[in-house]
Amino acid sequence: MINLSGINVVKPETHLQSISSLFVVLLSIATNALIIGSITTTITQMSAFENKERFMRQAIDYFLKQNGVPKILQQSIHAYYDYTGGVQRTFHDMLPKLPAGIAFEVDLYTKRDLFLKVPFFQLMNVQQIIALVPKVSTEDMMPGQTFIRQGFYPDGMFMIARGRVNILVGDDKQPAAVRYPGDYVGEKSLLTDETAKATCCTADWCTLFLLRKRDFLVLCNVYPDLRGVVVFHMKQRDSEDNKKERLCMRQQMNEASVKPRGTKSTKQSTRQSTSRLFGFDLSGLEA
Repeated sequence: MINLSGINVVKPETHLQSISSLFVVLLSIATNALIIGSITTTITQMSAFENKERFMRQAIDYFLKQNGVPKILQQSIHAYYDYTGGVQRTFHDMLPKLPAGIAFEVDLYTKRDLFLKVPFFQLMNVQQIIALVPKVSTEDMMPGQTFIRQGFYPDGMFMIARGRVNILVGDDKQPAAVRYPGDYVGEKSLLTDETAKATCCTADWCTLFLLRKRDFLVLCNVYPDLRGVVVFHMKQRDSEDNKKERLCMRQQMNEASVKPRGTKSTKQSTRQSTSRLFGFDLSGLEA
């Protein structure tokens, strides 16, 4: 049999073939309906989320304007929500009222980079990590925010999860170094009473993990081995920093000792200038 499109269609000849053809047609209709329904549901959920986000942003705008909050501060607030993915994207809003055990596992997973990238956490055993995770707080910081100031005592050790951190020394506005995700600063404050030797300032939006000194010392009373782990890595990092400083000084000394070709000494330049000024030659005179 040929249909209107000109395609030859085989007509079922037996009752079994008719039932099979009908089953295939119904299965195709059901599959298409399921796909279309899933897409429609997804779009509806996305629209509902976006509408709720838009409503909450409008409510925040109204609250800020009614309380006379400066416009630049309003922009910073919305920039923060853009950075975190929206007003509804906080941990407690996305996963409210979780049991303690599940909440701990989620917290451990979200902070996994802390234990994978920071060297001295890699030597901790399971019990120490379990005790440490609840003590580590998450800090979101806006660009240009100072969290360690030179000459002051740091709150603890900061580990960079997202963003970049500038290291400033003295009054120099140009960063002496830049720290990236996986780096950490302020680790000496965990075991010493020294003030910070540099200022740490966020270069852009940053997410930092903070381990406060008081919480770390409490853990050291329970797990004395933690103190030795931190001391070992502090010495190792100081040794690496000293090597870098010596290498940098050596390069500077080498650059200063090499005089570029074609340049004249200050004394020769002065003699030639004097000769041109007074109209006689001083090149034959000794110094």
